[in-house]
Amino acid sequence: FLLFLVLKTDEMSFGNISEVSCDTETVVIDCNYPSDCSGYIHWYQLKEEKPLRRILYSSISGGAAINDAGFESFKIDRKPSNLALKIPELKEEHSAVYYCACWVSDRKVFGSGTRLYVTGKKKFI
Repeated sequence: FLLFLVLKTDEMSFGNISEVSCDTETVVIDCNYPSDCSGYIHWYQLKEEKPLRRILYSSISGGAAINDAGFESFKIDRKPSNLALKIPELKEEHSAVYYCACWVSDRKVFGSGTRLYVTGKKKFI
């Protein structure tokens, strides 16, 4: 049995992070980015008392995501004006706040984030 709770913040510094959809072991966090984002969307993870870590980045125009070390299992779910973060094989260690970001002119702009809580253990039958 695996239980998780997602808290979504309402304030956004750009775009929207939509409702989180999930199936039995995967969570998808949307990032609707504005048209003035240039080049790439970056995804970050922030855990309590840890520094902000980039998970991956991907070109807005398409192509494969480039994962940072330690985040090789994380994926991108590409939709129009949305580069969602897909976390397969959900584990307690994935509990964190997730942020998407992009460059607008000469500054990196972050969404306000989505908090993911994962608790419990999987039971195998």
